[in-house]
Amino acid sequence: MCPRGNDPLTKMVPNKLGANIEERNEVQTVTISAANTYANDLGTYVGLAGTFTLTYTDAYGQPWTTRPIRVKTQVKAAADVSTNHPQLSQASTDNKIKDTGARLSLFQKHDTVLYSGAADSVHIVKTVSAGEIVTQLSIDSDVAAANSATLTLNNPDCGEVGVQRALMELPNQVIPSIQVDETITPTANMFRITFSDAANSGDQHMLKCKVDACTDDGCQPRTDGVKGLFQVSSAVAGDLTTTDNKDIVAPAAADFTNLPASFSDMTIVTTAKVPGTSVTVSGTVSGDTLTATTNVVSLGDLTGDAGLNFLFFNTFSGDDFGLGLKFPSLEYIAGVITDNDKQGAAGTELTLAETHNVQVGDMLQIARGTNIYVVKVLAVGATDADSNQALTLDKPVGTTANGEKVYYTKVTASPCTVLETAKGTSELLECSGRGICDDSTGICECFEGYTDEDCSKQTVLF
Repeated sequence: MCPRGNDPLTKMVPNKLGANIEERNEVQTVTISAANTYANDLGTYVGLAGTFTLTYTDAYGQPWTTRPIRVKTQVKAAADVSTNHPQLSQASTDNKIKDTGARLSLFQKHDTVLYSGAADSVHIVKTVSAGEIVTQLSIDSDVAAANSATLTLNNPDCGEVGVQRALMELPNQVIPSIQVDETITPTANMFRITFSDAANSGDQHMLKCKVDACTDDGCQPRTDGVKGLFQVSSAVAGDLTTTDNKDIVAPAAADFTNLPASFSDMTIVTTAKVPGTSVTVSGTVSGDTLTATTNVVSLGDLTGDAGLNFLFFNTFSGDDFGLGLKFPSLEYIAGVITDNDKQGAAGTELTLAETHNVQVGDMLQIARGTNIYVVKVLAVGATDADSNQALTLDKPVGTTANGEKVYYTKVTASPCTVLETAKGTSELLECSGRGICDDSTGICECFEGYTDEDCSKQTVLF
């Protein structure tokens, strides 16, 4: 087998209308974002951290997996910088960057971070806790809380630079060069990857993204996986009290619905009175009561106008979110609510009129109008004479008229999607069509006027 490349003489390809248009490179968009599988709105993700890998499949069908790539973590101050919204600040007196939202546990010791406020400054993390970072070097000037302040991971193994380096460092130069552009938010990393080299011309295999941890003996490459920082806010009510200095009682059990039954390293932070006071604890949750293993008296008086945020990490598993999507994107598949008696209760039945691969235990995202529900499949019925198949779901999908159409996609609890946003239309030919392959050596013998290992470069203009 000899190298493949793009014929340097052909620059145009026919479109669907028969006209000639310029060849274009393949573009794929990889998006890392939190996959929220909670079937309610009691909480939200406020940050991402960890590592992921990408797998590229070459023209011969050989897969190549990158080393772990860091998620480009970002923390941002709220647009409203009133006392009960997260604020970022930095102080020269103690070389500290502080966050009243207690989200700084997303970063690690020795990380390089970029603080963007009134002016940009780069710092190296010496120590880190939920509420503050102590920097290795002194901070030149104080920066008060501002609604434009952001703190972003600035390591060379993250973001567009990290993705580009990881792909170009794959063995055998399977990707000699590539262009990567990033869009970063606190809860998503989006990378637009353009296969710009002749060695990767034409329609490419979809990249594969892996986000789950690989820490068992023998697992390669070793990675802690991607994790999301999930935040549950308590009701702001005078009913919220502390008892025995270890218990926190919510006004209603629903406030603690999404908190894990048992936990370690959960951060609890005040949002009113004295915002930004935080404590990290282990403990359990039962009904409307959270019991910590250590006292929480440092949170102060929780009566009156008190409010709390509870922050903990969730990890993810799986590869692509649903399916690797080819352009155009995959459409929702329609189903019909068929059990009117159970439409608003657990056990709702959803009948599908198309072939599908849904199995017991699968998670589905149900779209009904503007409402989104995440449910688990409890049972899959037999296919009837009309090729319909009923699914029994563990949660209601709202009260709706019998027979109303809904739409679903399969959820794998993975925060990674890969979308082909532009199909490559250039050639990927052996020796670029401008040479003869010596099968015994795997070396191209280029015609006169062409060079490079795949004969993709023209040296003489005729």
